[in-house]
Amino acid sequence: PILDSVKYYEDEYLALIKNKKAIPKSSYKVKITAPCMEACPVHLDIPGYIELIKNRRYSESLNLIRDGNCLPGICGRVCTAPCEDSCKREDIDGHLAIRVLKRYVADWELENGLAPLPSKPQKSKEKVAIIGAGPAGLACAYNLALKSYQVKIFEELPLAGGMAAVGIPQYRLPKDILNREIGIINHIGVEIRLNIKIGRDLLIEDLWEEGYKAIFIAVGAHKSSKIGAEGEDRGYEGFVDGVKFLRDVNLGKRLEPKNKVLIVGGGDVAVDCAKTCLRVGFKDVNIVYRRSRAEMPARRAEVEEAEKEGVNISFLAAPTKILGNNGK
Repeated sequence: PILDSVKYYEDEYLALIKNKKAIPKSSYKVKITAPCMEACPVHLDIPGYIELIKNRRYSESLNLIRDGNCLPGICGRVCTAPCEDSCKREDIDGHLAIRVLKRYVADWELENGLAPLPSKPQKSKEKVAIIGAGPAGLACAYNLALKSYQVKIFEELPLAGGMAAVGIPQYRLPKDILNREIGIINHIGVEIRLNIKIGRDLLIEDLWEEGYKAIFIAVGAHKSSKIGAEGEDRGYEGFVDGVKFLRDVNLGKRLEPKNKVLIVGGGDVAVDCAKTCLRVGFKDVNIVYRRSRAEMPARRAEVEEAEKEGVNISFLAAPTKILGNNGK
């Protein structure tokens, strides 16, 4: 408290010293936190919602989660869970299953046919446009709508959800879960226009002219990292970007399975590509990763499941050149 007061009230202290006045009595407000809360990107009250689950107060737990995260069913399945890496229980017998507990209450609500739908607020404030219907755009729309703003989302793809819809396989994030949470956002008055690309179908200037007072840009990161190998940009048939591959599968594009496939990388996208290849009919699925198993950024459980399903992983190896013959 003393260090915080010096940090945030330095000018007041200097004025008191200069004028030689006594400091008036006041209260000091604190915010309780925990390592898991600090690691969470939205600083959810993790101890609070777990305590409510412990006492079987599931609706209250879910309400507490939604105060900071309007997509509990999605994040309960695919969040990278940095909170669990910071859980102090790890020093005793293993971290708490924070992500699964979030999923548990979201699924409990669904399985019991409960409607979490907040009442539709009166739309009395200005119009706001959001470019992109991924998690960031949906979360922005949800919170603005609850504050009575008129919100419309413009999405280039034929479905809402962004990378949650086209970058994560169905086996990890079922579409009915995604659509349910998008439906909640629709219910409170958010309009989502699909197949609208800003710069092609509409310009930023058009949005200002239509009376929008603010524009939130949430276009996401739909490109894979380069591997740094010679020949990767020559457009060879059979050399496919991992993010594009997952998008094609999620959008229902017909793929011809090959006998053998090599996936370069060790992150979640690489593992998702490998397990998806098995599901669409590829026979011999291999991952090559330039570092060790311990340094592999994909979640440990996902890697172990991939190996159990038959994915072969080679470590401490990376391609240096992509060879082509007749464009293949």
